[in-house]
Amino acid sequence: MTAEAVDIKEATSGGVLRNNSFDGATITGANYADSWIDVKGNNWRIEDNTGVNSPQDGIQTHVVVDGWGTGNIITGNRLDVRGPGYGVSIDKPNKTRNIVSCTNTVTAANSGAFNVPCTR
Repeated sequence: MTAEAVDIKEATSGGVLRNNSFDGATITGANYADSWIDVKGNNWRIEDNTGVNSPQDGIQTHVVVDGWGTGNIITGNRLDVRGPGYGVSIDKPNKTRNIVSCTNTVTAANSGAFNVPCTR
């Protein structure tokens, strides 16, 4: 089994994940490994990454521990999902203040680009 390419853990803050390329063709274990990028930290900037072939969503945020998984900005990514999920999926959107920019481009995501409205 393989996992997400990047798993940003809770109790981490203020990082930048930029200019990476992901191919999820070999990600297995869909009960837990179902995206290229999994964000559980706070105030991260996820920008200008590219991805192809995800088993579910391209980028996900999660609230695993109360107070974490919030304030993240997802912008300028090119997400060719080729899978059943979203380009970006935000967990508990009414509580987390995560921002999904309309500058992200999403193709072949069967559920749609985002599970939340994007911000201009």
